[in-house]
Amino acid sequence: MEAADLIEFNPWWSSGQVPERLLEDEKRDLFQEIQDLLSNKQIVSIVGLRRTGKTTLMYQLIDYLLENGVPEERIMYFSFDKKVSSIEEIIDTYKQEIIMEDEVSKESYLFLDEIQKLDDWENKIKLLYDKNLPIKLLLSGSSSLTLKKNSKETLAGRNYVSKLPPLTFKEYLKLSSISHPEFTDIKKTYNETHLDEDKFVTEFHRFVNFHGLPETIGMDEDLTKKYIRSSLIDQVIYKDIPSDYDIGDPSVIEELLRIIAERPGMLLRFESLASDLSRTRQTISKYIFYLENSFLLKMIYNYSGSFITSAKKLKKVYFTHPCIANTLKRSRENIGRLVENHIINELDTEFFHRRQQKEVDALIRYDESILPVEIKYKQNIKNKDEEYLRDFMDKQELERGLMLTKDTFEVEEEQILKIPSYYFLLFKESILQDFLKKR
Repeated sequence: MEAADLIEFNPWWSSGQVPERLLEDEKRDLFQEIQDLLSNKQIVSIVGLRRTGKTTLMYQLIDYLLENGVPEERIMYFSFDKKVSSIEEIIDTYKQEIIMEDEVSKESYLFLDEIQKLDDWENKIKLLYDKNLPIKLLLSGSSSLTLKKNSKETLAGRNYVSKLPPLTFKEYLKLSSISHPEFTDIKKTYNETHLDEDKFVTEFHRFVNFHGLPETIGMDEDLTKKYIRSSLIDQVIYKDIPSDYDIGDPSVIEELLRIIAERPGMLLRFESLASDLSRTRQTISKYIFYLENSFLLKMIYNYSGSFITSAKKLKKVYFTHPCIANTLKRSRENIGRLVENHIINELDTEFFHRRQQKEVDALIRYDESILPVEIKYKQNIKNKDEEYLRDFMDKQELERGLMLTKDTFEVEEEQILKIPSYYFLLFKESILQDFLKKR
C-alpha cells in the first residue's frame, strides 16, 4: 500500500481537522454511547443498515478526539471499500510512512470502515488486538451475520457491538430542526405538546412513510423513494446478499420483500410464502435469514411463558423502518401498519403474545416484570379495544399496560395508560419511567 492511499483517507493529518463535508451538524443518539467507550480497551463494532450514518458517526468521533487534544497522526481511518489483502499492510504503511515508528508506541485510534469486506477479518483483528498495542480499534459494517455471529466466537470478550438503527422519530425532528417541549410529567407535557398536535402528527406521518435515513431529510417524496430504492434496497438485494451467498435469482428476494411490504407485522408462514414464490420452505427461510442479517427485516417472537423458549415459536416480521415498506408496496397507504412497524422498532422489543386469535402487539421486559403494549392507531378507542390487553394482564398478574393510540389520551385509569403514538415516541424513556414508577 502507498502512503498516498492512507493520506487520502485521513485529511486531518495535514489540516488538523475533519472536513465539514464529512460531518453533520447534529449527532445520532448512539454518538454519546460510543464516545463513552473510547477510553476502554475493548474493540467497538458499529453495525447497522446501509445509509444509517455509520461512516458519519466515525468522522464525528474522530472530530471529537481531535478537539480533545489527540494528535492528528494518532487517528487513522480506512475503508475496506478499497481492496487490501490484510490489516498488516495498512498498519505497516502507517508505521513506516506516517508515524515513523517500528511499532505503535503511543495511544492511537484505528477506525476500520466496512470491515466485513476484508476476508477473514475476525482472525486478523484478533491477532492485532492480542498484540496488546496501545491501539483503540473501532469497526463498522453492514452485515449482522458477519459482525455478530463470527466475531462472537473469534472475538469473545474483546468486542463491544453497538447497533446504529434507522432514525427514531425524536432524531428525525432534531435533524429537521423541529423543536418540542421539555418533559416534566406525562399530563403536563402532553398539554403543552397537544397545542402543536397537528404539526407533530403531520411530521410523524411524513417520517414513517419516507424519512428513516438521515440523508433523505429535506428530500421530496418522489426523490426519497428513488433514493431508498437505489441506495438501499437494490444494494442489499442485488449486491450485498449475492456477494455473500449463492442465491440464484435475487429478484425472488425482491418479490418476497414486496409481499411483506403489503402487510408489515404479518405472521411468518414459510409454507405459504414458498407456495406464493414457487420456492421451497428451506429457501424462503434462508432468504428471510439473509434479509434479517442485512438489517432490512426484524423478527419478533410469540411469548409462550418463557423468553428463552419463545424464540422457537411463531414469528412476526417487520421492516427495520417502515419507509422501506412504503417504497416497495404496490397498494395504497396503510398508515396504521406503518405506525405499528415503527413503534415495534423503537420499543426494541423481541416479543409479542398471540393465543387463540387474541394478540398483544409487544412486550417490554423491565426489572422482573413485563409491560404489555397494544397499538391501536385509530380514533375513538372503545372498551373492546382493551379486551386482549386486559386478558393478558389478568393471566400474567400484571399491574400496568400501555395502549398507543392515534389521538386518545387517558391517564386517569390506574392500570392502562392510553396516549397518542407520536407523543409516546417523543418522550419514550421519560414516559415509561414516569408510568412504571407508579406501580
